[in-house]
Amino acid sequence: MSFLDSLKKKIHLDDDDEGGSFTDKFKQFGHSDDDAALVQNAAKKAQQNVDDDDDDDDDDDLTNAQNAHRKVYDHDDDDDDDATLGKAAAFEALKKYYSGKKDEKDKKELQKHFVAMAMSEGLEIWKKKNSEKGEAGEVAAGKKEKVMEQAAKSAIKMLAKSEKSEKKTESKTESKTESKTESKTEEKSSHSSKLTDFAKKFF
Repeated sequence: MSFLDSLKKKIHLDDDDEGGSFTDKFKQFGHSDDDAALVQNAAKKAQQNVDDDDDDDDDDDLTNAQNAHRKVYDHDDDDDDDATLGKAAAFEALKKYYSGKKDEKDKKELQKHFVAMAMSEGLEIWKKKNSEKGEAGEVAAGKKEKVMEQAAKSAIKMLAKSEKSEKKTESKTESKTESKTESKTEEKSSHSSKLTDFAKKFF
């Protein structure tokens, strides 16, 4: 089973799961119960979209996310396309994760934390854009969930890319060293540090 397949199976967690539910992680960012009620459905759709995505060019995805972030956060562009806002939000989450306190997390906890953070950023940027446009009702609600969905999708791809990057590094290290001890030490690097090392490429 690939990392991405594993990630997809573990992102939707029951409320009684050890370490708290995915919804609980989202609420830790200060959101209401009403907004938190959207995350499971949005994450499920994001998961399915990643699964159905025929474009496996992760580098293009990351470049697009970085460019979207520049437009939305750095230049305050008025582009309110769902995908643009979602990708920008996920990249902002990566930026905040990199600059914030690094707590050791196992794979499951890191997945929940980072995807919830990206969806939180998606909600915040939607609120900002919506206040400028003044949309309401079903149109606004639908767009809010769509932006959160796109943020989750981009975050899932970032997690997958960070794992792939780490595995490539480990493979090169193992091919250059004759010491089994060094290889074992390399394999023990935490999932938190993998995402941190991945983020270093951008910040």
